[in-house]
Amino acid sequence: MEKIYAVEGSRISLGRRDENLARCILFDISRWEALYGEGTVQLIHQRCGDEYPYPCAITVEDGKVEWEIGVADVALVGVGRAELQYFVGEQLVKSVVYTTETMQALDTTATVPPTAPEAGWVAQVLAAGTQAAVSAAEAEQSEEAAKDYAAEAKESAEASRENEEHTAQMKQDAEAAADEASGSADDAHSAAGTAQSQARISAQSAQQARRYAEQAGDEARKAVQEACEQGLFKGEQGESGVYVGSGDMPDGYNVQVDPNGEATMLIAGPQGEPGRDGGYYTPTVIQQSDDVVEFGFEPSDSTMARPDRVEISLPRGPRGLNGHTPVRGTDYWTEADKTAIVESVKSSFKTEAWTFTLGDGQTVTKAVYVE
Repeated sequence: MEKIYAVEGSRISLGRRDENLARCILFDISRWEALYGEGTVQLIHQRCGDEYPYPCAITVEDGKVEWEIGVADVALVGVGRAELQYFVGEQLVKSVVYTTETMQALDTTATVPPTAPEAGWVAQVLAAGTQAAVSAAEAEQSEEAAKDYAAEAKESAEASRENEEHTAQMKQDAEAAADEASGSADDAHSAAGTAQSQARISAQSAQQARRYAEQAGDEARKAVQEACEQGLFKGEQGESGVYVGSGDMPDGYNVQVDPNGEATMLIAGPQGEPGRDGGYYTPTVIQQSDDVVEFGFEPSDSTMARPDRVEISLPRGPRGLNGHTPVRGTDYWTEADKTAIVESVKSSFKTEAWTFTLGDGQTVTKAVYVE
């Protein structure tokens, strides 16, 4: 089989009409795989005179697409078009259209081209394949019957020649019947060849349909897998293990909620040992200077981690104003005021006079209450 690499912008020669599996067209998609990632490939072909394109049977391996040209692909002579499409998921990300050409062949048996692909294309191809097989079988039976009839006619002719009682007319009739039978045999042989050609075309189309169906099946399986991952096929929520009611909790439940809103969870197995005290931290602050304090946490357990202490600088405010010194006689009592106070107290109580000497040498007399 001749292998030809497809070049973008150049015409692809598919061969001559009625050739079958003589050429294989190769497409390089390694650059697409590197640019767009893993994807799927589809090749469609529209022959000269076709109204719609049809999907081609291809194989993809190691960054290359192979299209083996079958008899159905070159059934119509002329210039057509083929489009190579690259999908990532369901999105078409790249496609290239090529020009194809099928050349005329000399002394070839005319065949019926496959019908244009459309809705129900797979079913039509399978039905055509079945009908072609039946036609081929009937043609073979007709050919065998014609051969038997020719043999019988030949025997009759020989018998007529041996039998002198038969007339010459009977001999001529027998020979004519033999010629007719031989012609029928030729016609049956030609019909059988046509049926076999149709059967080959239908088989090729059926193979393309099978590959197209496998591709559709793969896409369907991917769609089902994505639906499962999205939870579209998730079942309904099962029965809850929470018992709502008072009293003892029945078997089969692990959480009870009574009408007061309290809940008790039961865990199977013996109760474990009480856990170790988690400990705690006590905040501490130390005044290092007028404008610096040290802040930290002291753990209650020596096994606990001790966080690093942090020094915090306190902001210093603006300098205050100078204070005011009291003036004697202006900001506090004078001697006359003190004397008046003492005399007022002495007149109010039964007192005795007591004399005190102040630090500055002054003498003060105070009245002391006496019962």
